[in-house]
Amino acid sequence: MKTFRLIIGILIIASCQNIFSQSALNQYKYIVIPNQFDFLKGRDQFQINSLTKFLFNKNGFKALLDDDKLPEDLFNDRCMAAYANVLKLKGGFLRTKLQIEIKDCYGEVIYVSEIGSTKEKLYEKAYNIAVRKAFESVNGLGYTYKPLESKPEKQVVKKKSIVTNNQVIPKPKNTEIIEAKKPTGVTQKVELIKNDESKEVLYAQEIEGGFQLVDSEPKVVMILLTTAAENVFTVKGKDAVVFKKGDQWVYSENNVETAIEKNLTIKF
Repeated sequence: MKTFRLIIGILIIASCQNIFSQSALNQYKYIVIPNQFDFLKGRDQFQINSLTKFLFNKNGFKALLDDDKLPEDLFNDRCMAAYANVLKLKGGFLRTKLQIEIKDCYGEVIYVSEIGSTKEKLYEKAYNIAVRKAFESVNGLGYTYKPLESKPEKQVVKKKSIVTNNQVIPKPKNTEIIEAKKPTGVTQKVELIKNDESKEVLYAQEIEGGFQLVDSEPKVVMILLTTAAENVFTVKGKDAVVFKKGDQWVYSENNVETAIEKNLTIKF
């Protein structure tokens, strides 16, 4: 009798946890998955990351790898997505054990799947089997996107002008023009643009050889190419560099007649 009651109690607790997890996940429109899990040795090794994306999509989620082009609404509000990871668990002789963990945009865990395990010896097959078994508990969630009726107010970011063909970017009111003398005796104009709270945040997206910086449209503003120096990038197509000075990213350009230096807000 006691055993029967214990089993019933466990089933009730599991049912409540399942309902809570479903409710928590339903408010997220997207699921973002990393390109490489910690237990793997390369990007999408054995196609496990792609498999995870496929299985989430199969269960009604809108899944993205973190280097996919983001939908505009997600680009403007990263909290529209939950963030999934696959964890490799220790223990279990000759067994591969994987578990799916989902966090919100603040890093708080909102769901953990059942453990998927297998005795398959080949990693390529073992990871594939274990992920699919872990997803058996995700299958039962019955996910359906239901946005919250009210959300916290988002910080409004003002867009800055974009240079296209004959258009000119208006100078910020707090721009200073000062005179600086070069060692050769030639006077050079140096334009210093101070920090501006309304300046748009640029988001760094990893590409081959560096990063592309995109604004909130999203539109590529510039491409940064890596150098041998830490936190120093050259700007593709410009006689300019972007480097980190303390906690601040700085854009520095020198086109012989004019040197431009301005602060950037970049999110990596």
